[in-house]
Order: sequence, then C-alpha cells, then structure tokens
Amino acid sequence: MTSILAALVRLNVAPQKIGFWEVQIENAIKRAEFLDDFDAEQVSKEKQDTKFELSKFERAVRAGTRASMLHKRFATLSKSTIDILSSHIAVTKKEHANFADLSLDVLAERNVTHYTLMI
Repeated sequence: MTSILAALVRLNVAPQKIGFWEVQIENAIKRAEFLDDFDAEQVSKEKQDTKFELSKFERAVRAGTRASMLHKRFATLSKSTIDILSSHIAVTKKEHANFADLSLDVLAERNVTHYTLMI
C-alpha cells in the first residue's frame, strides 16, 4: 500500500473516490517537483546573469572608463545587480550610500566602487 493510499484510507475517503484522489495527489506532487526544478533553473540563470553584469561593470571601473559612461552603464544593469551593488557600497562606505551618491571623477570614490565590486 502506497503512503498516499494509506493516508486516504486513514482519512476515511470513500473507497470509490480513493483512485481519483490518489491520481490528483500524485499529479500535484509531480507539478510541485517540476516547479521546484524550474525555479532552481531560473535562480541559477539570474545568478549567472548578475555575476556577468558585475564582472563587466568591474572591468569598466578598473579600465578607467569615464564617469558619465559608468553612470550610463549602471542605468542598464538589472534590478538585482543594482541592489547588490548598492548594498555593498553602503557597507563599504559605512553609511547609507548608493551608486548615485558616488562622484566617480574622484579617485577615492572610484576606488570604493572598485573595492565594492571585488567583495
């Protein structure tokens, strides 16, 4: 006796309905497993995209890209990448700061951005 069948028997489900509910529950389990796998794939893809964006942005900072160009590149980053970068900047600067607060023409501020991307 399967565990689903045993559970349905313990719940006093009518014998003529047990087969129906057994199929419904098995389908729900398969659907949940599929959605879990799908979510894991999505998270993995988003993680890879964010890592790629951070790496590309870090290379631009390291290469000495003009401040105006960095601001344009920052505007094209995904929300998750911006959130990560902003939280790292706030931790690095020990204050509530984000990318827009940095003056990238100043070497010290550019170094903060570079250090933030290295974390």
